Amino acid sequence: MKIKSLFIIACAMMFTLSLSAQTRKGTTTKRPTTASKRPAQQTASKPILVDLGLPSGTKWADRNIGATSVTSVGGYYSYGETATKQIYTSDTYTFKSDITNIAGTEYDVATKKYGKGWSIPTAEQWKELFESCTLDYMVINKRYVAKFTGPNGKSIYLYFPPNDIYARVGNMELSKKVSAGLLSFITENETFVKLSQLAQYNGITVKATEAIYRTANKESLAQILAIISVEKNGKVNSSLKNATVQNSDQAIYGVLVRPVFNSPKTESTEDTEQDEIELPE
Repeated sequence: MKIKSLFIIACAMMFTLSLSAQTRKGTTTKRPTTASKRPAQQTASKPILVDLGLPSGTKWADRNIGATSVTSVGGYYSYGETATKQIYTSDTYTFKSDITNIAGTEYDVATKKYGKGWSIPTAEQWKELFESCTLDYMVINKRYVAKFTGPNGKSIYLYFPPNDIYARVGNMELSKKVSAGLLSFITENETFVKLSQLAQYNGITVKATEAIYRTANKESLAQILAIISVEKNGKVNSSLKNATVQNSDQAIYGVLVRPVFNSPKTESTEDTEQDEIELPE
C-alpha cells in the first residue's frame, strides 16, 4: 500500500510536469517559451451520442472533437478557443475573457461545432463519469484504450495518445534492463523511468500511459492514468486504474476534448444514439 500510495503521488506530480515541461510525441506541448507543433487534422466526423445511464442524464460522445473515427485521437484545443493551431504558446493564445466555465458559450468548441445542447464536459460531469462507470483497459489496433461502462451496460472508449510518462520500477532486475538514457530519478525505495518506449520484462510488455482531457472549467483537467502489462498471449493486465479531475491552470495548452450532450430530449436524438460501438479487433 505504501508503494502504491507513493506511486500515485508521483503520478500526480508528473501530471503537472508533463503539461508544463515535457514534449510528448503528438499529444502534448512544450514550455510557453517554445513553440509546440501538431500535425494537420484529417476531415473529422460528427460524434454519435451514447447514453451510459448516468444519474444526470448526460450523454457522452463516442469520439473526440476532430476525430476521424472512434479509434482516432482528434484535435487539441486551448481553453476558450474553438480552433486547433499548429503552435500552442502564450503568444498564440487568443482567449481574453474572465469566464471560468465556458460550457455552452460562444467559447465552447463543442457548442460551436455541433449546436445547442453540445458542450465541453464540466469538471462535475467528468467526476460523474469516473464515479458512476467501471474502468477497464484494453489494446485495440496496438493502441491502449480506457473503457468506461455505465450503469446501463453501455460503454465509451477513450484512447491514450502516444506519450512519455514516468513509471515506477519496483525491482533492480527490471531496473537493469532499462537503458540509462530513460532513467529519470531515483527515490529511496523506487526507481522512476521515463517510458518513451515499451519496457520488456519476462516476456511481458509494460507501458505507463495517460490521457488528458479538457473540461469546461478553466482551472481543471481530466486525467486518466494507467500502468498496463500485455502478456505474450495478448492478455491485458493493469496494475493501476486512476481517473480523476486535477486542478490545473494550463489553459494555453492544446488538450483533447470529448464532448457531451446536456439538453433534455425536446427533439429526437434517437437517430444519433447507438447501443454498441463497433471497434476493430
